[in-house]
Amino acid sequence: MPVSRKSAAIDTGLRRYDGVSATGLRGHDGNGLIRFATIVLVLLMLAACSAGVPAPEDRFYEISPASPAVQQQPALTGGLSIAHVEADPLRNGRAILYRHTDKPLQLGRYHYEFWADQPPRMIQQALLESLRQSGVADRVETEGRRPHFRYELVVRVLRFESLVESRRALADVELEAVLHSARDGRPLWTKVYHQQTASRSGDMHALADAMQQGLEQIFGQLIEDLKATDAGNE
Repeated sequence: MPVSRKSAAIDTGLRRYDGVSATGLRGHDGNGLIRFATIVLVLLMLAACSAGVPAPEDRFYEISPASPAVQQQPALTGGLSIAHVEADPLRNGRAILYRHTDKPLQLGRYHYEFWADQPPRMIQQALLESLRQSGVADRVETEGRRPHFRYELVVRVLRFESLVESRRALADVELEAVLHSARDGRPLWTKVYHQQTASRSGDMHALADAMQQGLEQIFGQLIEDLKATDAGNE
């Protein structure tokens, strides 16, 4: 029966120690035993490491909010530009974040769990598609694509994480939106949208789905506010 590499490595190490044991153990029994035990321990540790446990695989999650109701006549004419969505450095990263309700000022990152893209980029793309499908504006583009549009929407991510309680988790999403007149840069209104959606604690797919539902609710409220914009004050 063939000898495994681990067994061969240990056997080789012990054979190489024969000369030391023959002399060292006779002259210095205590020190020799310690050295012998140390070498055996190191060889066993190396053998265990060679077996190895596969490292956990990284997992990635997307968001794709459902299409909103279609507006028959656009409330905003002259074009709506969506600026690059802003966020602080942590929420601009792809790691999925969490907070515990008993330590609300402390943020952590889940190991091996990531968003497929940076949250601000995912949110901007999802918002672009929702506003286009809603028909709330006659034209909708991202910043830089149409510099002479009449309106500009600036969005900042305030929260985009899992809020962990004792037996459940909440998808905690908070966005600040400011609608500007592109003509002179004057803000027409500022709104903060906050949505918490129940999820299963520790289930990252359920969390991604809850985040998606939260964004759907926020986008719906945002569209209603855009519809109510008084174009005469622009």
